[in-house]
Amino acid sequence: MDEKMAKQSTRPSASSKGQRSQVSTTPNAKLNKNEISRLNKEPPEKKSKKDPNYNPSVKPAAVKRRVDESTIPEKLEEEILCYDDKEQEDPTDYAVGGFYPVMIGDLFHERYYVLCKLGWGTFSTVWLCWDLIGKRYVALKIVKSNYIDTKSAQHEIKNLRCVGKRKKIVQLLDDFKVTGVNGTHICIVFEVLGHSILKFIRPKVGIPLPIVKTIIRQVLEGLDELHTKCGIVHTDIKPENILVCVDDLFVQKLAANAWKCHRTGMKLAGSLVSSFPQNLQSSSENTNVNQKKVEEMTHLLLSQLQHLESAVSHPSSSDSLVDSLPDSVNKVCSSDLVVKIVDLGSACCSELISNCSGTIQTRPYRCLESLICAEYGPPVDIWSTACMAFELATGDYLFFPEAGDHYSKDEDHLALITELLGEIPKDIWTSGKMTHLYFTETGGFRNIKTLEQWGLCEVLIEKYRWLPREARDFAEFLHSLLAFDPKQRATASECLLHPWLTGA
Repeated sequence: MDEKMAKQSTRPSASSKGQRSQVSTTPNAKLNKNEISRLNKEPPEKKSKKDPNYNPSVKPAAVKRRVDESTIPEKLEEEILCYDDKEQEDPTDYAVGGFYPVMIGDLFHERYYVLCKLGWGTFSTVWLCWDLIGKRYVALKIVKSNYIDTKSAQHEIKNLRCVGKRKKIVQLLDDFKVTGVNGTHICIVFEVLGHSILKFIRPKVGIPLPIVKTIIRQVLEGLDELHTKCGIVHTDIKPENILVCVDDLFVQKLAANAWKCHRTGMKLAGSLVSSFPQNLQSSSENTNVNQKKVEEMTHLLLSQLQHLESAVSHPSSSDSLVDSLPDSVNKVCSSDLVVKIVDLGSACCSELISNCSGTIQTRPYRCLESLICAEYGPPVDIWSTACMAFELATGDYLFFPEAGDHYSKDEDHLALITELLGEIPKDIWTSGKMTHLYFTETGGFRNIKTLEQWGLCEVLIEKYRWLPREARDFAEFLHSLLAFDPKQRATASECLLHPWLTGA
């Protein structure tokens, strides 16, 4: 049994699994370390909150970088402020069509001052910035410049505008374009959020069940908003796309450490800065910089970030992001945990997908209708939520198919579903466009001849050593989310009333 379940549910460690979050041909003007350090010792002149020349419709001048940093020491003092120094984006992705080479101190859109990197993913990097106009911290997502990722980002912006301000969905604050040496990039500004819940999943162990319920309840509340109030299907629900909300103190401490390192010339850890090749730095610089404008923006920045001067002590090896992280990690074990759904780049309008079919969702969370290429709608998100709930509770994937010598990964996925949930009804498997690839006319699998039934409740008891009552309650909840017929699958609002979540 264990060997078979290992095939069904083995999941790699959380640290190696997926994306890191949230998580302008224009040169940049940079408010450099020397300028900031020098001006910090002088009383800043009073400047207007918003520069009179600022015009948000002027996209080409979205980011400026100052060139002259000749007086900064070549060998900066080492100061590590991050726990994930080995987890860096691939430097080779800093090429045409790839990442934008961001530098600490860059000023985007004449308002977003870059403090440090929050994370990165396959398609973008995300940066903690100070908004000079809004006077707040924001997360700036800069998308790769290739055509596909650009279209996806534009689609995400459209969906986020449709969603508006919702309690359980990440909030869009602004968007613009920036052009650099690798092309034109879409930039999306969000509220600052913490790690994805993937960060807290212990392989083979998961997360304490009360916390799982808290997370799943909020995800379902977010899906209910998306499905019923916004008419949107997310299509990519997974742990990486559920982020933990962090308090202002956590964000301020992170910003203060990064700010003081930048102001004093200390070096940030590799995971808090870009990993782009050094030869890109000179290619993105510009000598035609308005020095007066730079000084004005520097004065404005210093006047607004004075609160950071007393936020933390002078950066040291013991006063780092490593020490601030436990506040966030411990919060995941509290009853007041708040999470939000992010990444609507693959989302679609439910009114426009009545005749849509095809492959959607990340593999372990992919629903039955997607595998057989049948019509889909909001129920696809419910299936993914069930897969995610199992993963949170056990530390294993619910389904982790593998291709064999004579069968495909999709056919193995369908076989795993059958072994765990029972035989797929004929009216369901015949509804897909790809049915002939996996099923015979009698409903058997074409290339997989032997199945080994092992029900969900039994798996929880026998493999994970759950108590029978606890296993039965959880299995009943998951079965309502994993109904073969999408029409019979519980809606998000119905799931919220299930006894496993309400405690009734």
